[in-house]
Amino acid sequence: MDSFVLEYRDYFQTRIRQYEASHPSHTLDLPTGTPDTTVCARIRPLTAQKLADKNQKSSFNLDEVYGPETSTKGIYDSPGGVSELADYALAGKTGMLLAYGQTGSGKTFTVVGLEELLVEKLMSAKDREVHVCIFEVAGKNLYDLLNNRNPITTMEDLFGTVQLIGVHEKNPKTATEFLGFIEEAKSHRSTASTSKNDTSSRSHSICRIRILNPASPTATEGSLLLVDLAGSEASSDTTHHTKERMLETVEINKSLSVLKECITKRAAFTIARSEGAQKHVHIPFRSSKLTQVLKSAFDVQSSQSSKTIIIACIAPSILDVAHSKNTFRYAETLRIPVPKAKPLPFDERIPTTWSNADVHAWIRKYASPSPSFCFFGKAMLTHE
Repeated sequence: MDSFVLEYRDYFQTRIRQYEASHPSHTLDLPTGTPDTTVCARIRPLTAQKLADKNQKSSFNLDEVYGPETSTKGIYDSPGGVSELADYALAGKTGMLLAYGQTGSGKTFTVVGLEELLVEKLMSAKDREVHVCIFEVAGKNLYDLLNNRNPITTMEDLFGTVQLIGVHEKNPKTATEFLGFIEEAKSHRSTASTSKNDTSSRSHSICRIRILNPASPTATEGSLLLVDLAGSEASSDTTHHTKERMLETVEINKSLSVLKECITKRAAFTIARSEGAQKHVHIPFRSSKLTQVLKSAFDVQSSQSSKTIIIACIAPSILDVAHSKNTFRYAETLRIPVPKAKPLPFDERIPTTWSNADVHAWIRKYASPSPSFCFFGKAMLTHE
């Protein structure tokens, strides 16, 4: 497929320019998603090699897109964006950031940049105590990236909380010290060469931050889960994989599938609860190690509020169109729109179903000439 695209590159470039000239970009009117889950996309710039090869960018329409010109700081500061996750954690709630996409699409670059900004904000809160551990999930195994990749095990306690047994947790006192831990963990992460990236991440990296309030020991502990997911791959990328690489890919795809199911079912529960329904929702977090350690972010039994932001990272080269479509398809399924409430039919006994004309008709029919009427929203007052 890649050779076919390269052979007819000039033709594709001409057709794309013609399409862009006749189809100006526009914003789609999409239904509102659940308030505790935000799904967006970040498109990385073309690399120097891609530009030298005269690759053409592809175009997409989404409800929230950060283009190559948007800095990591711009993504962090956007309304309803990543900066709110720090506020959630400082307020004793749970926030989770997920970066998803094909290998080489800029996931790690995005997560590390956002981590730096989040660390600055967290460490500026002088009345809070911060604890951090960083580990990776490689298939069914967990490794501590701040303790020489020592293995970690998990255990669910009597309260339903998933505990990490053997993890080495740090207590940074400054932002510089915190960022040093992030760099140390990054150097220990499992990577391997693939057809798309010489240093492809072959595991899910998780930075778990706990926020305590020493002045109020009984206050609820806040938490942040910053997740750099392993790079997704298409079947064509695995052609030259060894048996070991193939097994890794199978485990990665399985964990991503379970993660999608957990997030969507959590969103469905949120919608049902907002409509007053008492619907039972089973979230299969035990089906993979990744979702097991992330349980707190989508546990419907938890009393803590939770907010999740998913950033789908996109490589803009025309050779990556198939990958990009797969990434968008995955991200789209994570976004569960809230169904628009249908207006109730007119009922003269229920004022909330009246139109403005119905209200005027009621006044003309029942209002006495002597008192005057004042309307405040849905309440009606009379005075002499």
